[in-house]
Amino acid sequence: MSFGEKKKWVYADVETALYVYIRKLREETKTFISETCSQIQVKGQLRNPHHLITEHKEEVIYRKKRDKALKQASFSSSYYASVKSKYRENKAILPISVSESNINRAYRILDTIMSTLEDMEGYTQVSIDSGKDTAYFVVMHSAFYFELKEETRRKRGSQNNVEVQTYLVLSISAKSWFGNSIQYKMEYKDNDNEPLEAQVGKIIYDMFVVANKLRAADELKEREEKREWEERERQRRLEQMRKGELEEVKLLEQAASDWDKAEKIRRFTDCMERKIAEVADEGKREKLLKWLKWARDKADWLDPLTEKEDELLGKSKHIFDLIEDEYRGVLFS
Repeated sequence: MSFGEKKKWVYADVETALYVYIRKLREETKTFISETCSQIQVKGQLRNPHHLITEHKEEVIYRKKRDKALKQASFSSSYYASVKSKYRENKAILPISVSESNINRAYRILDTIMSTLEDMEGYTQVSIDSGKDTAYFVVMHSAFYFELKEETRRKRGSQNNVEVQTYLVLSISAKSWFGNSIQYKMEYKDNDNEPLEAQVGKIIYDMFVVANKLRAADELKEREEKREWEERERQRRLEQMRKGELEEVKLLEQAASDWDKAEKIRRFTDCMERKIAEVADEGKREKLLKWLKWARDKADWLDPLTEKEDELLGKSKHIFDLIEDEYRGVLFS
């Protein structure tokens, strides 16, 4: 590929990326998302929780009960096995790792995010990966893996004493639905001026922005892969044609060689015929004439421009039949 062609490809990529990015979210869509996110409020009480919140509460209670029973049965391996058989394995739940003092806040924040996303054609999926609870939001064909946890900070109080405070932290790792690696990392946490509840609208808006970028990148990658495939296919067809051309050249060379042999035999038999006429012995002359006919028949059989069938050698290879053969017909059709 020439430098000029490469430049065209680069410019085409940039143009495609811009076109895809702009057209994925139209102005009215962006306005709708922005207005929706700006109006989101986390309720003070959770009256009708999302089913994943309810399942989390129930599963946490179940796990605590099971773990307590197993701990009490740990004095005997046989008794432990008997107790364990009465309990099932973990069900997948939301990855929430916070203290009791923050659990209701965590529920209300995630409930608001999940319910809002469902109203905007998104959803939330939970699973267990290598024994660990995992979950992700799905927005515009992109997966946003998340975990809600807390961190502690030491803060000097009004009387110069050190206070330990806990803060909620929502970590999000985004990747394209069709990609294999994490492409964006985001983190939102409580701060003195803005609790995590007040950031929910921004969190959802940011996910749509990132999802839009990932979707544009996916389409660009798909176009690049398609173009690469088309180029490989073009090269494959050229190679196939090149091989076919070489086969045709071999056919041409063989046909020309066979024709040349046939012509040499004919010239030879013409000269031989004149010499046979000089033979006085009639019996010998008759034998030579029979051989002469045999030689001319073989010349016709060798000649690719003459159709000839021999009792022993079979039908000759006529050049017209070979050219029309389906194997080579592609080049001349």
